[in-house]
Formats: sequence, structure tokens, C-alpha cells
Amino acid sequence: QRRLHFGRGVFRKGIYGLAFVGDELYAGDKNARSIRVFLLAGVHLREIKGDWREPCHLLHHSSRLYLSEHDGDNEDWPDADEGEDALDPQTWSEERKSVGKRIFVLTPEGEALQVYHTDNTQSPNVCLWPQ
Repeated sequence: QRRLHFGRGVFRKGIYGLAFVGDELYAGDKNARSIRVFLLAGVHLREIKGDWREPCHLLHHSSRLYLSEHDGDNEDWPDADEGEDALDPQTWSEERKSVGKRIFVLTPEGEALQVYHTDNTQSPNVCLWPQ
């Protein structure tokens, strides 16, 4: 029997990535392109937005959050530049080409400290730990 309905009414789709920081739980919200922060009792505290596309993995280490992102291949790009063709990577902007190849370093409050860009041509997604 369920006793707690965590995040009810907050997420429209699945949760992608979880990290514990003290008594707070950070959850990646793919649909909202954000990180949702909850108390361990299930109370939604805040939402963190950034320049990432779709949260994929979250990791907390040494007072820092590390966020990798999905490449967004299966989503609409309503903010596509003129002349971009969703099926032709040769027409994509540099920003779109970098999606799924970045790791964001954040404070627990959501301040972006650094963005690592990878040249990950073998796999479209960067993972923070071996699979």
C-alpha cells in the first residue's frame, strides 16, 4: 500500500536523474527541462532552470551538482533557427549540435559554475558514471 505520492501534480512525464543533497531530493524533469527540488517528506520546494535541454543524470559530490543531458532527438525544437531541418544535422546550429554532449556543474541552489563540452561522437549522450 502506497503511503506517499512523491511529486504528484508536479511531473507530467517521467523523472530523469535523482540526487540527494542533505535533506533534499533533486529530480530531473525532462518535460519542463528543469530540476525539481523536494524535501524528503515529498514537499516541492523549488524549480531550477538552466541552459540544458533535457536532464538525464544527476550526481551530487563535494557540494556540487553534476547534470548531463539527453540529446533531445525525440522532441520538437520550436526554437529552431531558420533554415534548420530536424532530420539534417548539417543544418543545425552549434548550440543544437552540442546538446547531449555537455555536463553542467551547479551549486545546490542552481547557480551554473561551469559547463564541460565533450566531443562525444560515439554516443549521443554523456553519462556521469559507467553503465
